[in-house]
Amino acid sequence: MAETRDMLVIGDAMVDAYLGTQPVGISDEAPVAVLDWVGLTRTFGGMMNVAASCAACGGVRIIGLIGEDEAGAFLRAEAERLGMYAHWFTDGRPTTEKMRVLAGNQEAMLARIDVETTEPVDEAITRSMLDAASRAMAHGGAILVSDYAKGAMSADLARDLLTAATQHSVPVIVDAKPETMEWYRSALLFTPNEREAREFAARRGIECGSIDDLGAAVARALDAAVLITRGAEGMTLFDRSGSRLAHSDAGAGQAVSTSGAGDVVIAAVGHALSAGRTLIEAVEFAAMCAAAAVARPGTCRIEAGDL
Repeated sequence: MAETRDMLVIGDAMVDAYLGTQPVGISDEAPVAVLDWVGLTRTFGGMMNVAASCAACGGVRIIGLIGEDEAGAFLRAEAERLGMYAHWFTDGRPTTEKMRVLAGNQEAMLARIDVETTEPVDEAITRSMLDAASRAMAHGGAILVSDYAKGAMSADLARDLLTAATQHSVPVIVDAKPETMEWYRSALLFTPNEREAREFAARRGIECGSIDDLGAAVARALDAAVLITRGAEGMTLFDRSGSRLAHSDAGAGQAVSTSGAGDVVIAAVGHALSAGRTLIEAVEFAAMCAAAAVARPGTCRIEAGDL
């Protein structure tokens, strides 16, 4: 694939944490298990998992909101280790972190502890994030928005980001929750999974039976191309008028892990578009990368060998 320009990833920076414990008995204070602390492991979550796949593809610039805490320090250090050009913002909130509590050798979670503040950022932070994004566009081949509705993105920031991207002729690819997808109307491409697409349609009072009806409804509502990821059914691409453009099968291999597969798709599409490929070619490339990623254990990411 031809040389690409940097990809810009903006959205909700998150940490996925895993607290290992060992059950040692029942408490004499209450009928609950007593757990010995084994260790805490942190890894990228949210937009940072997209950024990790982008880093394997080439240059990546990230704009995110973190706290002055251990989770934020982890993101800073790991992003630097991977060679990411990062512009971090803080506003007093903690870094969004999802901590899974595991017991012994069991994979099932005992509990999940979420640390997050989802109120929208204030106007000053919004302006600063937009300024940073506008400067990065001079180096960017694509903008990838990873909006988990955790507060980093706002309707105003989304609108102004799209305006700046149009001025710089940089495509915008959006992975957003159904409640915020409308903010990014007229972006080049949205990448919801089927459940998210159906929830978005339902919010607008649209009932869709077939995947073609669903894709057409979402594409027309958002005035954008839509790539609906469908797990074992592959992924289907629709143009902004609602016509089906392409479908890619999931592949014949057995999926070992699908966690983060959507992040692989948006990163791969952005990489291919940055290299000058067409949207259909980008989706075909994303399908190949996703097939390779789900065949490996752990959170799905693009690795250099996938390219």
